[in-house]
Amino acid sequence: IQQSNRDMFIGYLKYISVGSVSVSVNYVVITICVELIEWYATFSSALAYFLSTTINYFLQYYWTFRAKRAHSIVVPRYALVTACTLSLNIAVFWGLTNFFNVWYLLSQTIIIMFISMINFFINRRYTFL
Repeated sequence: IQQSNRDMFIGYLKYISVGSVSVSVNYVVITICVELIEWYATFSSALAYFLSTTINYFLQYYWTFRAKRAHSIVVPRYALVTACTLSLNIAVFWGLTNFFNVWYLLSQTIIIMFISMINFFINRRYTFL
């Protein structure tokens, strides 16, 4: 049992490390899209989410979870989880920024913290199994 907890803890640290890279990509993309290109914030959030999760997939597959299954099995699972959490990201982001008038980067931060915990457990138990 102790080794299992240690493995989960190390896995979570790796997940957080990869997540930090993904979050950085997310913030750079959303900021460029909103501030420089002047795109709609919700669209920019969705694009940033898509690009960061693509990078996240490869880092999680090869480093964090060291997946043994073929991409043909893992990618559809990852896509399903990503589609669900992207939908959640868009809905909550829109609500926070448009309904509650929360600054878009603070909204994205709140969402990332919430979704990253959900993603870790789903990806660990289902996607990269």
